[in-house]
Amino acid sequence: MKRSTNLAEQIFVETDFANAVRIGDKISTAARRCWGATMALMAGWAERARTRRELLSMTDRDLTDIRFNRAGARDEAAKPFWRA
Repeated sequence: MKRSTNLAEQIFVETDFANAVRIGDKISTAARRCWGATMALMAGWAERARTRRELLSMTDRDLTDIRFNRAGARDEAAKPFWRA
């Protein structure tokens, strides 16, 4: 493969590569942010599901301490994990 010795072609190739690298950096940054947001959302869902299960295992006295009652705990635990 013949290497280009034309200075204008060489500058174009180097500039084109630099632009591609910058675009790739932007894409990977956006992908990292999206991945991080997705993982945070899933962690929040897992925490919500765990705390709702804990409500069901609490005694009436524990529920009263956090200003809940048995019916409220059952209603909260019946919600799907994605619903706040």
